[in-house]
Amino acid sequence: TKILKMSVNMSWTRSLTFISVSFITMLLGAQVVHEIYKPLSDLHEYVEHERHKNLQLKSNEIK
Repeated sequence: TKILKMSVNMSWTRSLTFISVSFITMLLGAQVVHEIYKPLSDLHEYVEHERHKNLQLKSNEIK
């Protein structure tokens, strides 16, 4: 039987394994960032601050 090779001379099995492991690692890394740094914990406050700032800019343009 002939084994199909990709352009870098890797088998499909090895390529799919590499892609799968890379994807899982990316997901785990994203989860670690969200657990440790909590980038979305103050999202509500940030959105309210930006809305308030935007309303002030609009009211200054009207005057």
